[in-house]
Amino acid sequence: MTLGNLYVGNTLQDKDSIPRQDRWVFDISHEQWLTSPKGIENKPYSWGFAFTRMFEYPFSKNLSVAFGFGVRSLHHYHNGSFSQFVRPDNSIADSIIPIPSTVSYKINKTALNYIDAAAELRITAGKTNKFKLYLGFKGGYLFNQHLKYKDSTFKYKKYHTKGFSDFSFGPTVRIGINNISIFVNYLLEPVYKNNTGQKIQSCSLGLTFYFL
Repeated sequence: MTLGNLYVGNTLQDKDSIPRQDRWVFDISHEQWLTSPKGIENKPYSWGFAFTRMFEYPFSKNLSVAFGFGVRSLHHYHNGSFSQFVRPDNSIADSIIPIPSTVSYKINKTALNYIDAAAELRITAGKTNKFKLYLGFKGGYLFNQHLKYKDSTFKYKKYHTKGFSDFSFGPTVRIGINNISIFVNYLLEPVYKNNTGQKIQSCSLGLTFYFL
């Protein structure tokens, strides 16, 4: 078998080539805030998902690199309210403050939607059960962001809140067997950073499912 016979993402593979290259990658994640302003809490049911189409370029049966593009959606449920106030010098300051505990609500979340580009170094071992260690980096552009709030009498959706970063990027590690892995994606850039020094640092922890 020569490297010319291997599937590289844009042609069909020969019958003697590597049987699967994990071309379609689906992530489902639990979203966590590593840092947040005082009094602001991320709810434990915050979640996300991502689809990525990968193109693999192998060096051998056990070592390859892969590149791809996809979409990602992060849903952060929290107790924060985004607002603005006027400073003594009449400039406008952005802020996130806790919703009072006396206020009852059903939904208060931020949705962040990205177009992603990804790259991975893929290391595998084994024959019957294939062990996988994928070390990667992902970056994305925030093409849609909105806030959603709902209580017993009132609901609204707000777009283009100031302070959310246009770009998201950070390392990704996947460890698994066959067509499933656990993964973590740590975002180096805060998802939210306003002009009063408040910021929210986020990471994703979850499961990856591979297809084809």
